[in-house]
Amino acid sequence: GLYIRRALKDGVPNAQSAIALVEDYLETKLNGRSLP
Repeated sequence: GLYIRRALKDGVPNAQSAIALVEDYLETKLNGRSLP
């Protein structure tokens, strides 16, 4: 989604940040909240 595209565009500083980003994205999807 938007988070992942933004991360790829802006660059992710390290793997941990990338993993956290994906986890946040999946949690948001699973919780049924709309992405900001």
